[in-house]
Amino acid sequence: MITIFGFGSEKESFHRVLALFQHPAAFLKRNKDHPENLADVLAFNLRLGALLSYIPDVLFRGHQPYFEYLILFILFARLFGIFVMYIGTYVLNFFVQWFYDKNSLAAAARVITFSSAPLIIAGIPFFGWLSAILSIIIQIVGVSAQYKLSRIKATILVLTVTAFFAMLIILTYYDFFAPL
Repeated sequence: MITIFGFGSEKESFHRVLALFQHPAAFLKRNKDHPENLADVLAFNLRLGALLSYIPDVLFRGHQPYFEYLILFILFARLFGIFVMYIGTYVLNFFVQWFYDKNSLAAAARVITFSSAPLIIAGIPFFGWLSAILSIIIQIVGVSAQYKLSRIKATILVLTVTAFFAMLIILTYYDFFAPL
């Protein structure tokens, strides 16, 4: 059960995220975490983000919206994180291969995992855009460090992937909701 839900490594995950924010370039350059550790860090990020986005609703609105869903999300954050990590890993690695002919799924997994750290504060009012910008910056630094690319090449790659996903979301939205 512990491995499915992934509880017990919060302290180590907190220290990794803290080290990332203290010196992002140095941390991402030397980081060689195993996917098991990455899943723990991603689950920590998702759980803490869910809790931090839930608190303003309780404090400012005076009610507890969707408490049951919060509990289920906290329990299954590791499984959701693994799913998101692998999809993001393959997409990022595909673009890196396509643009620069470099291949490392482990490097892509590390970039995807640690670039999710700023999203912890995404649910707090007025911090959503800041967390998205910080996440993109960490992706640029991570791609540069993990794949040993220049910052310009990493910036072009990350902004292309971001634009790809933005277009995918916009097209999906209009495809499903525009006819209504």
